[in-house]
Amino acid sequence: MDIHRLINKFRRNFRDYGLSITLRKAMGQIFGFLYDSKEYRIYMVDLRKSNPERREGGEFLYRLITPDDLDYIRQIESMEEWLEGEVVNKLSKGGICLVAMTNGKMAGFNIASFGEVEMPLVKVKRAFRKGEAWSEQITVGK
Repeated sequence: MDIHRLINKFRRNFRDYGLSITLRKAMGQIFGFLYDSKEYRIYMVDLRKSNPERREGGEFLYRLITPDDLDYIRQIESMEEWLEGEVVNKLSKGGICLVAMTNGKMAGFNIASFGEVEMPLVKVKRAFRKGEAWSEQITVGK
């Protein structure tokens, strides 16, 4: 992660959570490898056969975006710095992104990739079988 992204992440965390939590999160990022243990489960669902564009509870609109949906992509990249400049590439390679909108603003998103996937958190690349996907990022807005 470059210094520009680290600074933006620090500023966003400071704005959203204050100094104490921001410093705790930063220390977790720096020393996380000492205590971090994660378990990942992979589920197989044919996401392309579903029609996500619908309203639930009258509040959210769900839809799959394309590389041409630049407004949505900008919102995604402002929510997650590590995705800056990466979303169009992921979508162009066959990945999908489901967004949840409310009142014209992004409430959250889920990016899933197919084929060979890089998992930056655990520093692993993995080739998935046909029909398998990796949920690279799930984010819910504040």
